[in-house]
Amino acid sequence: MVSNMKVQWKRVKLGDVTSINAPMVNPQDERYSMLPHIGNESIEKFSGHLLNYNRVIDDQLISGKYYFTDKDVLYGKINPQLSKVAFPQFCGLCSADMYPISCGSQIIPDYLKYVLLSRQFFKYTVSLSQRSGMPKVNRNEIYDYEFFLPDIDEQTTIAKHLAEFDQEIMYLRDLRKKQTDFKRACLDQLLPKSDRSIPLVRMKGFSGEWKKCQLGDIAVEVTRKADIYSEAPVMMISASAGFIEQSEKYSDDHAGSSLKNYTLLKKGELAYNHGYSKTRNYGSCFDLRIEEARIPFVYHAFSVPNDDSIFYGYYLNSGIFDSALKKMVSSTARMDGLLNISFEDYMSLQICRPSKEEQEAIGGFFAEIDHLIDLYDRQIVKYSAIKNKLLSELLTGKVRLM
Repeated sequence: MVSNMKVQWKRVKLGDVTSINAPMVNPQDERYSMLPHIGNESIEKFSGHLLNYNRVIDDQLISGKYYFTDKDVLYGKINPQLSKVAFPQFCGLCSADMYPISCGSQIIPDYLKYVLLSRQFFKYTVSLSQRSGMPKVNRNEIYDYEFFLPDIDEQTTIAKHLAEFDQEIMYLRDLRKKQTDFKRACLDQLLPKSDRSIPLVRMKGFSGEWKKCQLGDIAVEVTRKADIYSEAPVMMISASAGFIEQSEKYSDDHAGSSLKNYTLLKKGELAYNHGYSKTRNYGSCFDLRIEEARIPFVYHAFSVPNDDSIFYGYYLNSGIFDSALKKMVSSTARMDGLLNISFEDYMSLQICRPSKEEQEAIGGFFAEIDHLIDLYDRQIVKYSAIKNKLLSELLTGKVRLM
């Protein structure tokens, strides 16, 4: 509840209530070898969540690192636009590109973490970085940040309230990870390896070998051009998310005048993006599950008229064909990032073809898993949006909990 009696907040500078004076140490000193090492890559941008990290000895560190205590909050001073903040609550070493920030008697670490994650602090540090032309902020600039600070009791209440959202988000992420791990394990079991004609595990009610053939034996190229007046969404293939609207990645009309050359893909048809990515070195293939979309003409578009497109979306994107695709690449990626894999090359892939009924059973099974993963994604987005709104309102005093 919001109380009628408001305790006034004090206007302070970060330098009034915190200090940045962690010692720089030699990571090769055996006293630190078993401690955790937190690098910039160990902290998720914008969220305050700590990701995977190793021990100091495992990272074979050479250059000096900061020693931090279990009460220090870590802030990534390089590239402040990434807003990398974490409160590990243990002792360790961190990258020299971070500041371990110690709290004085007027502020608690849990609250400081959210101050550093706030939209107000983000805008302050990014503006400093832009003015100086350097992708970093120094300790004096951090010390000069001004904000209103509640008393310890109200800080504790605010931090606890925001932490509840963080815990829910982490719980949902854990559930999502379990589903993606389960999906990966099932792909390995329900789809045959490149040297086999039957999978290790069969869906109930199915038996017998899958028939070997080339992808081109069952696929038909889609060359349909999008009409200039088409209202179909302009989409692209993301290696991790499948078909996404191009506006999700690019803020402007990235397609521009080339839209007249785009392919019009319809529901149940597939496209192979033969572009290199870190997660899919030899491209990505997905089936379209909305009514229609305009896609880049450089994608290899095709249909499987007598087969189940959802099954082939999973089968062709499973990684089973990576070794075969690797042999097709005549050189490294082109300047535009595309691999030199032609439509004819892709159609020459040797596949194993189950009955359409088994295709539908396998495709439906994985679609259900993806549906659950999508539900988790939506919940994560929802709770993250609520948390960010509250973060802005609670840390400015717009909404009071005491």
